[in-house]
Amino acid sequence: MPDSDSHLKTNGVAWLWCQQRILAKPLSTYLNIVIATGLRQVFTYLPRLEDSALPAIGCRVLVPFGRSQRVGLVVSHADHCDLPAEKLKPVLEVLDSTPLLPEPLWQLGNWAANYYQHPKGDALLHLLPVRLRQGHNNQMISRFWQRLDTNPELSRAPKQAHVWQQLQSLPKIFNEHHLAPAQLAAKDLKLLLDKGLITAAQPSQATPINQLRGPALTLNDEQQRTYTKISQQLRQFSCHLLQGVTGSGKTEVYLQLIAHCLEQGQRVLILVPEIGLTHQLLARLEERFSNAILALHSGLTDQQRLDAWQQSSLGQGDIIVGTRSAIFTPIPDLGLIIVDEEHD
Repeated sequence: MPDSDSHLKTNGVAWLWCQQRILAKPLSTYLNIVIATGLRQVFTYLPRLEDSALPAIGCRVLVPFGRSQRVGLVVSHADHCDLPAEKLKPVLEVLDSTPLLPEPLWQLGNWAANYYQHPKGDALLHLLPVRLRQGHNNQMISRFWQRLDTNPELSRAPKQAHVWQQLQSLPKIFNEHHLAPAQLAAKDLKLLLDKGLITAAQPSQATPINQLRGPALTLNDEQQRTYTKISQQLRQFSCHLLQGVTGSGKTEVYLQLIAHCLEQGQRVLILVPEIGLTHQLLARLEERFSNAILALHSGLTDQQRLDAWQQSSLGQGDIIVGTRSAIFTPIPDLGLIIVDEEHD
């Protein structure tokens, strides 16, 4: 026999919610939510009483699910539910103020679920990094700093003076990507932060520009014809295959196509078949470009992957390199996708 007090308490919460909602204002909307349970089912919940607005479609919510709590995604709002209101539970917490996925990726996740006959909750939630699926905050970790326009007296602190001198070669607003070439790490900035010589800066999306570190090679006639044909079609959908033996110059063609995209204010995604090729390609890209380059692959920790995913979605990476799953990364103003070693 079920515990009557527990039964009354559970149903009483939902019934009290309904009475308060009706008395407060006429809002009869329900939330349809998907959860990564392996079930082909959309679950209906009530919005929280204290929320003046419904969470947007695509936002994460924390919901009670059996005896546990799960992270779900709002997929729709509804004005009708076949279940009685006292059987429904309100969401526990709204985790996002805006949707995490841009509309094209949201549509891709829904299409994949329908095409492959896969549960929608699994398809959509697995587009997100592990840490976000676990309910962690999507707030971008402050990894950007701003150097003040000053000439501090650091003669008695030679280590700080060295760090300050190295920072002069970086942009006024810089991030972790800029520190490595200056042979610095984030921990080296602590004392300068304490003195107020640098401050944490809010990252903002910038238009990509072509920042060449090394000169481009001269293309031969065949490379030039290939480059010209592809570059003329970059503003529209087109698909091209570069086929040639090792050393025939395929990489140089797409390096110059990357430069062309950056000049047009667009970003580039490069997919590689395995992690082992990522480091080699990153080295090649860093020899040619001084743009912000992000890496996404399973060799990173969950936190590192979340950091890179967030930086990409904020437009803080101009060139993104990753394995197959990187295709699900939000990339503003994406102009070119390169699938390296496509046959693998």
